[in-house]
Amino acid sequence: MTVTRQIAYFSMEIGLHPNIPTYAGGLGVLAGDTIRAAADLQVPMVAVTLLHRNGYFFQQLDASGWQIESPAQWAVDDFLKDSGDNTIITIEGRTVHVRAWRHMFADYKIDSITNGVHAATWASAPFAGLFDRHIPGWRADNFSLRYALSIASDEVWQAHQWAKHDLLEYVTICTLGGS
Repeated sequence: MTVTRQIAYFSMEIGLHPNIPTYAGGLGVLAGDTIRAAADLQVPMVAVTLLHRNGYFFQQLDASGWQIESPAQWAVDDFLKDSGDNTIITIEGRTVHVRAWRHMFADYKIDSITNGVHAATWASAPFAGLFDRHIPGWRADNFSLRYALSIASDEVWQAHQWAKHDLLEYVTICTLGGS
């Protein structure tokens, strides 16, 4: 069955996956969550963004707090499928090659409307483990997280403490070099 796409979503950056460096920060992450939510709700939409093979970089802070950049290396073919649609355009006298790539989302239906957060992407490891133990299938069905209310409060507290520990450890490493 062919789906007619009736909505076009344009964004300069879209955060689809941590290993696809096509976004720099929060707005790209928000765009990615918007697109995931649209896919979950089976909205007939196509999303368009820029794809850079080079130019993005990862940022870190050294022990003295200075930013260090390292190139973001990634294999486009590992994440996206070439649609075969190519063209050449001229911008300010320069030849620019344009190619269309595809990224597909899981084919499942979501039965609820959420705040737009894609839980499986953003749950901390301790909470993801807790949900894995108590709510099988939660990663594909955000609505099933309503059953989290039945998880014992001491287990939730323990997951919270581990998430807090992990966050503080990460901040320490990033700001003090782990010392």
